[in-house]
Amino acid sequence: MAIKLQLLKNALDSSKNYLQKKPVVMSFEVTNKCNLKCEMCYWWKHRIEKELSVDEIVNLFKILRKKYKIFHCTYGGGEPTLRPDVLTKCTKIMPENWIITNGTIDMPKLNNKSTIGVSIDGTEKIHNKVRGKNIYNQIKERYKDYTKYPVYTATTLVQSNKNEIEEIVKEWSKTSIKGMFFDFATPFKNSNNEFFISLNERDKIIDRIIKLKKEYGNFITFPEKGYNYLRKEFITKRSKDCILKWFALCLDSQGKRKMPCGLGKDIICNKCGCITAAFVQYYFKPRIESPLIISNLIHKSLSNKN
Repeated sequence: MAIKLQLLKNALDSSKNYLQKKPVVMSFEVTNKCNLKCEMCYWWKHRIEKELSVDEIVNLFKILRKKYKIFHCTYGGGEPTLRPDVLTKCTKIMPENWIITNGTIDMPKLNNKSTIGVSIDGTEKIHNKVRGKNIYNQIKERYKDYTKYPVYTATTLVQSNKNEIEEIVKEWSKTSIKGMFFDFATPFKNSNNEFFISLNERDKIIDRIIKLKKEYGNFITFPEKGYNYLRKEFITKRSKDCILKWFALCLDSQGKRKMPCGLGKDIICNKCGCITAAFVQYYFKPRIESPLIISNLIHKSLSNKN
């Protein structure tokens, strides 16, 4: 009963924030540092030397939780597991948590409802080319039979891995992970965007993902209609009025807000490939059908019901 009441309270708080255009969820870059240096990662362009201390971060989380009643946080970086104490303490504050990791470091103790998202760039050959020798096998060994927390893989599609989707789905479907996410690299202003997949080609790839979803069901962890929001016909319309600008409070490792979203000010919004943006637009716009949909939103997307 207590859990149901808390879910209802989260839902009502989130509904109120939504209607007032206040943050409902947040993301936090635990650190700007990383133990890898991936080929296409844009984080290296935004180095931050001085970061918040653990106590400062915990205090910030408590303030935001109290002020906005935020119930979900996504932890990224850099590599968030480089600061395990932050993850352990902050997941006690937020009811729902999602940790994005490169999978090379053991996950510390997490609290409340916590889920792990492991970045996978393709098959072993492609992944190691991007991230370094033997990295793929390290991740596979760590998470293929992992059951402590729910694990999903997240793959950002670019020119080098666009033809490997079927193969990696087949391979990872034989492990204990709960499912797989796919989205597309978003290009940046004044950057070399040769890895970017054109919007026309993206539509064809989405057709392949939806075909896989029909075969693998919820293992492809995003609704078919949601993937359609990544199509060319929706991108321009969606990017003009993306509700992520206020729906998600995106903070860097100094606690400073990033706008218009966690990708920062240099993204080319009308070519956005971010699954989070599509996720929010699909579920929350143009209306809220019920207050409970907000509280259960991430819950349903990240969990395959047994």
